[in-house]
Amino acid sequence: MMIHVNGCQTNVPSDVRTMEQLMHYYELQAKSMIVELNKAIVNKDKYASTSLQNGDCIEFVHFVGGG
Repeated sequence: MMIHVNGCQTNVPSDVRTMEQLMHYYELQAKSMIVELNKAIVNKDKYASTSLQNGDCIEFVHFVGGG
């Protein structure tokens, strides 16, 4: 399946069908972040039930602290 992740077009394996699976694929499951799917924020409790489609645009936004 061809999707856009943080602005880059990428092809993910066919067994990656949900947001949760995509996060596991990128090893992001333990990170604190905001996830957007087609410019809409996805609630953390919906990752497993949020299906991905060919052409979707996903943004992973990490929090960065500093001082």
